[in-house]
Amino acid sequence: MLCAFWCLSNLYSQTTEAPPNSQLKGDFSYEIVPSLGEQQLTIIGCEVEQTIGIGASSLNFGLGYYNYGVIFNSFAEDEPLVNAFEQNHLITLNAAYGLTFGNQWQWQISLSPTLSSTLNASPSLEDVIFNTKSTFSKKLKSIEGQVEFGLGYGPLFGAPNLYPIISYKSTLGTKWSYQIGFPQSFIKYKPSWKNEWSFTAQQDGDYINNPSNAYLFSNGEAITNSKLEYRSTKFELNYSTALHEYYRVYIGAGYHTNTSLEINSQNGKSLYPLNSNNSLSIHFGIKFQLDNNIKTTEK
Repeated sequence: MLCAFWCLSNLYSQTTEAPPNSQLKGDFSYEIVPSLGEQQLTIIGCEVEQTIGIGASSLNFGLGYYNYGVIFNSFAEDEPLVNAFEQNHLITLNAAYGLTFGNQWQWQISLSPTLSSTLNASPSLEDVIFNTKSTFSKKLKSIEGQVEFGLGYGPLFGAPNLYPIISYKSTLGTKWSYQIGFPQSFIKYKPSWKNEWSFTAQQDGDYINNPSNAYLFSNGEAITNSKLEYRSTKFELNYSTALHEYYRVYIGAGYHTNTSLEINSQNGKSLYPLNSNNSLSIHFGIKFQLDNNIKTTEK
């Protein structure tokens, strides 16, 4: 699975330099995890984001939607509590503010309330996750690197909780760049503005609410606001190429390990654990960026 909040918030530039006066970005993606234990996942998503630069500060607004389709095994699909999570919807609003100060420092704060629900009944606050993130970053000119540290709140490990953010980012020559940290590390190779290879490791998680009554056959109890909780460590190899100065397509393969997938009650009690072995995944999509074009920005 994808962590929608993390993906959306990472569209926002993390450099310590002044942002462009206006920048519009978007991402349309498809991912399939064919055998997450005895389940199959398909994830279709889209994100758009507008950044407005005002002097040394910037405002950022975004909207994202993900559809999570789950095919359960033949035994689990007969359980009404499980069937309730066959179609899931994540709708995210993103607002962020960034401020550059002292030439070397930048502070960023973002709020991304996310409706994470099966929408099998009218949603309530139980269906909303108030993702937040606040970080400070400092550019290290002497070694051409950047450090970042802060705190986030969201479903990175399943049920929403606080998590640390820490990373060191730098370049190796003109074609290589890397980031070491948590919750994401990567290494990128860009032989030209048009082509890019990357390998990414990141923590991933989701927490989806079912607002309707769903019966558990084992005791006949009707459960309201049951939760589909997922967490995994994800490794991805990606390739992207620019079709045009404003558009880039990408394709990649991933491996999910340390996975956990279960249905819990509103208070965190395990109701139905699901077999969730390690699994491969395949994803592809297209990105666009309208401002200074990709060729100029990513050179």
